[in-house]
Amino acid sequence: LCRQISFQFRTKLPHGLLVYHSVKDRPESLDAYALYVIVEKGQLKVVHVFGKRSTSLTVGEGLNRDEWHSVVVRIDVHGAKLMAQVDDKQEETTLEVLERVVNYGVSEELASVVLIGGLSSEERLHGVKYIIESFVGCIRDMVLSSGKSASDLLRITPLIASKHENVKEGCIDKCWTRENLCFVGSQCINHYNSLTCDCFGTLYEGERCDVYTATVLTLRGSSYVSFRVYDWKDRVHSSMTRISIMFRTRWDDSVLFYASGEIDGTPHYVAASIKKRKVHVQLDFGHNSKISTVLGDYVTNNDWSNFTIFHNGSRVVVTLDNELKVLEIPGDNHYMIIDPEIYIGGGPELHKKKGLVSYNNFAGALKYVFYNDKSIIYELKKSNPMVHYIGILEPEYYEADVKVIPITYPFAGSHIWWPVDQSDSLTLSFEFQSSKSVAVVASGDVIVGEGPGYWEVRLVNDEVWFHLMQPANISNAVNMTVIVSVDNSTSWHSVELNYTRGEIGLIVDYHHMQTEQFTRSFELADRVVIGSGKSDAGLIGCMRDVKVNGEAIEP
Repeated sequence: LCRQISFQFRTKLPHGLLVYHSVKDRPESLDAYALYVIVEKGQLKVVHVFGKRSTSLTVGEGLNRDEWHSVVVRIDVHGAKLMAQVDDKQEETTLEVLERVVNYGVSEELASVVLIGGLSSEERLHGVKYIIESFVGCIRDMVLSSGKSASDLLRITPLIASKHENVKEGCIDKCWTRENLCFVGSQCINHYNSLTCDCFGTLYEGERCDVYTATVLTLRGSSYVSFRVYDWKDRVHSSMTRISIMFRTRWDDSVLFYASGEIDGTPHYVAASIKKRKVHVQLDFGHNSKISTVLGDYVTNNDWSNFTIFHNGSRVVVTLDNELKVLEIPGDNHYMIIDPEIYIGGGPELHKKKGLVSYNNFAGALKYVFYNDKSIIYELKKSNPMVHYIGILEPEYYEADVKVIPITYPFAGSHIWWPVDQSDSLTLSFEFQSSKSVAVVASGDVIVGEGPGYWEVRLVNDEVWFHLMQPANISNAVNMTVIVSVDNSTSWHSVELNYTRGEIGLIVDYHHMQTEQFTRSFELADRVVIGSGKSDAGLIGCMRDVKVNGEAIEP
């Protein structure tokens, strides 16, 4: 007989088994038959299996937005056709196996089994082709029909479940139950088996949006945040996306946000960057469906700015504080598809990213960063494995005024060398932060008598050392060390080194001071190395306010 299944469903998940149909107590002479109606990557997928032949249809996209969708699946046995329809979209394909085998080779009535929302334990043991997650959401108006032709289908009544597991009557919204403890002003989100609270638009954080605070992250131009929206298997077409960032900065020319993907050979992306004291936004929905806009007048004034991109259907609304732009998406494709990793405040290989007008990481402070209902900086501080801080140093969860963008030393061998023209005196000052407890932060060659030597300034746990190594061939050679304690080995430290005709002065953190008069003066070589020394224990970290003999170093 020809068969048809029709129903409505709603879900927030990209995967789930809606309907499974198979033969019960199949005779050995009959090839295995199964029909799967599933949600896969936010699309409706219908799989028809008979024997070793499998035929599939995919229709629709973005079906995991928790909205009702109408589905019709029909098998026309005599026409050898498989038809699937979701809402107003329909696809059809030929069932080649039915062109060769009349009526599945069945001449008598067989009992069949229909499973809705998942597989029973019995069916899982019978070698089903697709083991897919059980459906989470609501299904209603289930109608099974059959008939001798596709145009003469009769509804099967009554339709009574013979068994059910973990099913509740009605489409239950947990946001209307006592489980909803979301604070007033926040948005409750129903997941059917649980609920979460969306704190967007409030000044609150926490699982229930009831903590009056903001987790602030300071970036200094050498780090960024990545957020894994979903796994690759869950990548979906999205018809609605909200991105929101509050930021403050003094610095022009940097990246605020980037997300991208590609499907069918065409790129999709969302890009937001600061250039010429304005925020530049560009989105591409594939096949050159590009839209762009520029907002703001002076966003680098070091005041907090509230920036939001909201994509909903065929329209994108972009706001910056009190400024609002409404953009219509050209073309027929209004869905965005992005790869799992999105980036806030920068990203890897920015020069390869389409849509950006800057290729520099952000320097300033961020708070209330949202991707849809996820508060990213809050989740980062909670050590959510989906959020990562990409940088050499530890994240700074406080608001700092970034007046200087530090020099970053990503490797132990990274260094800057700077010429010096005086051999009997040197003034060197800088601030540094190290990711390790032992590091050489500055060094240089010297001549002591007739032999070569070298000096180093190094961090050793909670001390800063000035170390002079004299050549071994000098009689009565003594290796001299000046040691100054520091307050906290992992924080920023200031160092000032003064050498004049054999006398060394070392000042650390502006108040720890030590001087030493060497018995033998030494001549400095023509350069100073900043960031490493003779050993492989160079600085992995950052420096700022570097001055050599009063001259500021700007790389």
